[in-house]
Amino acid sequence: MSGYTCNPRYSTPSPDVLRKLELSRLEAEKVRTREMRCPFCGFLLRIIPVTQTDIVFVKCRKCKFDGALSPAYFRRIRHCRSNRMQWEEL
Repeated sequence: MSGYTCNPRYSTPSPDVLRKLELSRLEAEKVRTREMRCPFCGFLLRIIPVTQTDIVFVKCRKCKFDGALSPAYFRRIRHCRSNRMQWEEL
């Protein structure tokens, strides 16, 4: 459980908090994620879980876009053409 670093000005968290941090880290390793990019410049805004469909408030550090995005509307099918060609062969 010593994999966490924190500012030396703050005291070490209690064993209960360290246990919760470790459990959270183990659960987070199992979650599949995807990138949410800025719709204007393509800059990486945030990495979100695949199952998240709630609105996310973001600000792009590159083009200064500031607004709400719904991950449900900004999904992208990768290799769309190759997938379509596979279905046409069947």
